[in-house]
Amino acid sequence: MSGDRIDLIQGIVDDFMEENPNITVNVQYSGSYNETLNKVVSAHRAGNAPSVFHLYEIGTLGMIKSGMIVAVDELAEKYEEPIDWDEFFVPVHNYYKYQGQHYSMPFNSSTPLVYINKTFFERAGLDPEDPPKTYSDIRKAAIALKKSGIDSPITWNLNNWYFEQMHYLQDAPFVNNSNGRGVDLPTEAVFNREAGIISLQWWLICIKMASSWTLVLVGQITEQLLVLAKLQ
Repeated sequence: MSGDRIDLIQGIVDDFMEENPNITVNVQYSGSYNETLNKVVSAHRAGNAPSVFHLYEIGTLGMIKSGMIVAVDELAEKYEEPIDWDEFFVPVHNYYKYQGQHYSMPFNSSTPLVYINKTFFERAGLDPEDPPKTYSDIRKAAIALKKSGIDSPITWNLNNWYFEQMHYLQDAPFVNNSNGRGVDLPTEAVFNREAGIISLQWWLICIKMASSWTLVLVGQITEQLLVLAKLQ
């Protein structure tokens, strides 16, 4: 978390230290998630690991298997500070749960959101109070917006985890063995099955329609995934 978010983190830490004057916390920006992970591993090997660090969600299982971290549930029990998990969204706190235990504290969990321009929707004869809810709805809205004079009616920043979210919204796994949370580690990626094909076919439809309206896809993974779709 860089930029203005560093000040946000510092504010959270300042409030914590005010409530706990016997504890000093030094906030350090350590670069990207991958850079942070490498630095934490190096610090751990040197016997100087940080007490708390911020890592991306997909690094959870690797951290668990490395033996470098302690489950949050274990710490809560040890220090008699129970965590009310009912205060968290179930899909969010379950992401950090492995074989019955929460290993990480949910924080800064990325969530894809759909934003619409109500003014443009009204101009296109669409109801802004009834936004698109399905792939088909989004495509139909984009066509109507284009006809109303909007050159780029749809765009999204295509990160790889968007593709994951599209799977989970269909209640489909991304890998085998209970989506990587079973007794055995996952041995096979299954995103090339029905759920993945549905998502990629929709993207291909949008690409084909781009001759009549502009579709903006941002992300290095786009080309590889579209190649995968064509192979099905």
